[in-house]
Amino acid sequence: MTEQEKERARRFGAYIRQLRVARGMTQQELATKCGYGHRATISCVEKGKSNIAFDTLPALSQALGVAPQDLFEAYAYDLPSTENSNGALIEGIKGMLNGLTTSQLQQVAAIIKVMHSQNTEGNT
Repeated sequence: MTEQEKERARRFGAYIRQLRVARGMTQQELATKCGYGHRATISCVEKGKSNIAFDTLPALSQALGVAPQDLFEAYAYDLPSTENSNGALIEGIKGMLNGLTTSQLQQVAAIIKVMHSQNTEGNT
C-alpha cells in the first residue's frame, strides 16, 4: 500500500468512526449490521489498517444513514473535485475500479445509475 493509499484509508476509517459514534453504535453493532461476525473488522477499518469489503458498502451506508456515494466521496476526496477537473476525477475513479470483480463492478454501475437518475429527476 502506498503512503497515499494509507492516508486515504486512515481518513476513511476516521470518517466511519465519526459516523458510527454520532449514531451511538458500538463497533460490534455496526459489524453485525454489515454482516461481519466480529467487531475486529470495523476496528481495523476505523484505524485505517484495512479497507471495507466492497460488497459491504450498501449495508455500511444504510447502517450509518448515509448515501453510498458519500462513502465513495469520503474515500476519494483527495481526487480533483473542481468543475474544471471532471476529466481528472473520472480518471481517478477509473483507477479505483481496476482489480474489482465483475460483481463489484456491477454494484458500482448500479450505484452510479441510481445517482444519475436522482440527478436527472432533480433537474426536471
